[in-house]
Amino acid sequence: MPKTINIAAAEHAYTLADRGTFIKYEDNFKGNPPLVILVEGDKELRNQYSVIPVNPERCTNVKYDLAKEFAQWMASDKTQKLIADFKLLNKQLFYP
Repeated sequence: MPKTINIAAAEHAYTLADRGTFIKYEDNFKGNPPLVILVEGDKELRNQYSVIPVNPERCTNVKYDLAKEFAQWMASDKTQKLIADFKLLNKQLFYP
């Protein structure tokens, strides 16, 4: 992804990038990069992460109880706050 951003900058073009990669790219230019964010926060650009326990009827060797426990932990208020508070170079990385 960093190479894609650099090529877009060199060609005066546009590209899509994830937030973490852009934060690092921006930092490489001391906060004044050749490319800047034009659009963010649009629902159409949302990069959703999901946790879905595998159905034990379809996969008999799955540890469904542990998968369900992990999914519940990920969805808990405490873990969602940890995710929201995670920062890269002092910038919020994820928006649960």
